[in-house]
Amino acid sequence: MKLFVAQHDYDIICVTETWFDETVNENDFQQEGYIPYYTNRKLDFYDEGTYVDPAHGGVLILVKSILNPSPVDVDVKAEVKWIKISPHEKINILVGVAYHPDRGGLSNLEVICESINDIDTENVLLMGDFNLRDIDWKSLEGTTNASKLFLQTLEDNCLFQLVSEPTRGNNLIDLVITGNPEMVDSVSVELPFSTSDHRRTDVTLKIQVPRIEAAPRKIFGALAE
Repeated sequence: MKLFVAQHDYDIICVTETWFDETVNENDFQQEGYIPYYTNRKLDFYDEGTYVDPAHGGVLILVKSILNPSPVDVDVKAEVKWIKISPHEKINILVGVAYHPDRGGLSNLEVICESINDIDTENVLLMGDFNLRDIDWKSLEGTTNASKLFLQTLEDNCLFQLVSEPTRGNNLIDLVITGNPEMVDSVSVELPFSTSDHRRTDVTLKIQVPRIEAAPRKIFGALAE
C-alpha cells in the first residue's frame, strides 16, 4: 500500500477488506501527507458463526490532509466509515466507504442503509463492495430483498450509482454512489490493485482545492477481497 500511494497522486483512497484488527498499528499503513480513518470488523455484529476471524473485513479511507478531513460521528456497527472533506471554505463533501459481505445478510445491509438515511446525501460520495450481484443497474431492478432494499434507499435519498461495467469477474459489485453527479468528472474501472481479484475504480471530481482553482481531484477505490 505504501508503495502504491507513493507512486500515485490520489487525494483519497478507499479500501475494503483491509483485514485489520486491534493488533494493527497505524504506522503500518500511515503515509506522509495523508490521514487514515478506518473501521475494523466487529464479530459481535454478525450472527454467531457467520464469521470467526476478526482479522478479515474492515474498511479504510486515506485522505490528503490538504482536503481538511474530519470524521463524521455516525454510530454504525456495520463495516462503514464516513468522513467530511472541506477542500474550500464553501465546499463540504461527505465521503464514505462500505463493505457488505456475502454472508452479511439483510440485517447488515439494513444498518448500512440506515447510515445512508442519516446523512446529508446532497454532496456525498459513497464507494464500496456491496456484493449485490443480482442488481441490474440499467433497469434498476433486483431479485433479493437486500437488493430491493438498497435500490429503494438510493431512490429515497436521490442517489445515483455511476459504475457501468463489471468489477469482479462478470459482476458489478463495487459501486460509486453520489447525490450530485455534476461534481463527478469521470468514473473508470481499471486494473486490480496488487493481488486483488477486484478491478479498482477511479473517480475524478470537479471541485476546488486550496491554491488550485477548479483542479480535477482523483479518488481511488481499492476494493479487495
